[in-house]
Amino acid sequence: VVGVFVGLQAQAWNESRQDRVQERAYIERLTRDFTAIEERTVFANTKWLEVITVSRRLLADIDAYNATGRMPRPEQDILADINGLPGTRIPAPRAATFVEMLSTGEIRVLRNEDLRDALLAYDSQTHYALIAYDVLVNRTREATVAVGVHAEVALPDNLENIYDNPIRQFYQSVDFPAFARDPRSRAAISLLGATAVNQGGLSTAQRDSARRVLEMLEAAQ
Repeated sequence: VVGVFVGLQAQAWNESRQDRVQERAYIERLTRDFTAIEERTVFANTKWLEVITVSRRLLADIDAYNATGRMPRPEQDILADINGLPGTRIPAPRAATFVEMLSTGEIRVLRNEDLRDALLAYDSQTHYALIAYDVLVNRTREATVAVGVHAEVALPDNLENIYDNPIRQFYQSVDFPAFARDPRSRAAISLLGATAVNQGGLSTAQRDSARRVLEMLEAAQ
């Protein structure tokens, strides 16, 4: 009986030791995941704020031109803002390590219940953000087309780094007088600006959720 008891105790100790090794490895991987996620959400917030800012400027440009018949700013400055208007960023993804832990049941090795809750909260927030982004794309499709009606598209020479280049030029020229007189332009700019506010708020919530996870992961190391 004593031998069986000691054997069971040794087995339990060994399993606990293996769990602690796994926990440290998962914490390191989660830290890498959420560091990248946090950086991506910060960049996304910058992009959404840019859309809000250029929307405000372009609406003022339209009003100024229609009131005076004169270009309110240099054409290249206006073109730069029109290029920045349709720019969006796909929300940060789910944490790959957390998804793996859920699928394998290894989430159990994390002893900190608050950390597990924070990971689940981020995962839920991300699911909601991705759904909202799909709604955004569908809702703004016509507005995006309306912005480009009076602009000439700048087609790239190659496909290298297209996704990772958020400042690439969509349009190489614009007929601003026609753009300003077209009532669709104001409506499109207003819609894109409003949706940027909404998406920026979701992105901020996602960033804050990721930061809470990072703080707990740092404390667990």
